Amino acid sequence: MQSFGVYKSEYNLMNSEKCSTMLQDIREKQIEMIKSKEAIEFKQWIVNGSIKEGNQLVGDMTEDMIKLVLRIFNDECDSIIEKVKFSNIEMIENRIKKFFEDLNKLGNITQVKIAPKYLDTKLEELYLSYEYKLKKQEEK
Repeated sequence: MQSFGVYKSEYNLMNSEKCSTMLQDIREKQIEMIKSKEAIEFKQWIVNGSIKEGNQLVGDMTEDMIKLVLRIFNDECDSIIEKVKFSNIEMIENRIKKFFEDLNKLGNITQVKIAPKYLDTKLEELYLSYEYKLKKQEEK
């Protein structure tokens, strides 16, 4: 229906200030997910049958890969979300999902991937950003 210009509001917001607050809440949730390592899925490396030895050998590399994957995903999502308009919301959502899939395929080698529930927060941010832009336009 969105391609026909009919959009059903997900959040039923009264004004842009409430939307701005909700966007901030989602970003805080994303920060907490990163801190608690819920935003990422990774496997412990086992070397010579020992997780401890595996962590000593590749622990720093895994931490670096986690930072790299999260930075890439967050930067790309921010760039994509910034371009959302009434006519392209479906396309933007698909681009985020496709990027998520592609990045996780690349993460197979290092066993570091973005968690699906973190993707969900990015999609939630997308729709809130979209509704925020609509409310700002309405208020003008």
